[in-house]
Amino acid sequence: MLIDWFTVFAQAINFLILVWLMKRFLYQPILHAIDARERLIAAKISDAEKMVKDSQQEKSEFAEKNQEFDQQRADLLKEATIDAQTHGKHILEETKKAAMALASKQRENLKVDELRLHRELIRRTQIEVLSISRKVLQDLADENLDKRIVDNFVKRILDLKNPKNEIQKEQLRPAFISGKGNFLVRSSSGLDPTQRTSILAAIQDVFGFSKEIAADLAARIQFQGSKDLVGGVELTINGRKIAWSISDYLKSLEQGVKDASLRQP
Repeated sequence: MLIDWFTVFAQAINFLILVWLMKRFLYQPILHAIDARERLIAAKISDAEKMVKDSQQEKSEFAEKNQEFDQQRADLLKEATIDAQTHGKHILEETKKAAMALASKQRENLKVDELRLHRELIRRTQIEVLSISRKVLQDLADENLDKRIVDNFVKRILDLKNPKNEIQKEQLRPAFISGKGNFLVRSSSGLDPTQRTSILAAIQDVFGFSKEIAADLAARIQFQGSKDLVGGVELTINGRKIAWSISDYLKSLEQGVKDASLRQP
């Protein structure tokens, strides 16, 4: 069999030309398209990986923030619980203090009421006792009692000689020796001459008047009975007074009892 080398050579050249043409106009665009497609796919894969990475980061950040939020919530809840307990204890303590203060105030009020009632009972008892005493003294008044009343009045005059009564004594002296006006001796019952003489003698003893002044006093003195005096004798001269009476004694006793009751707890 004969080989047509020209034909073979021509076919080879045609094949090479075809290959070049295909590479130039067919394979090259396809390869470019494939490269572009690969780059696009690679870019999408890269974007997807980036999105996944970003998503994971966001998820991690969210989880971290969520954990921080949970911790903050737990801290706030704990703090609120502590505050509530503290506030509750404070309210309880304040309530206890208020209750104790109220109880103390009530006890104090009870003590005050008890003291007031006690003093009122004492006062009423005093009034009744003193009232009964006055009535009894009025009912029991007789000559013997009148004599003792005058004796006590005379002692009251003679008591002016005591140095502690010097001021009162010197205040009375000018009234006795002035020679002006009368002086009055009142008594719950009439005084007999002996009793009147004893009163004048006591005045003379205290002040040491001369006989002339003593006679003048005897002429100026007036004696008068008075129902206002409960067992007593009273001497008044120029606004000055010397007196002793059971009534005054009872008043003094009453005031002493009142003062004593006020000092009682």
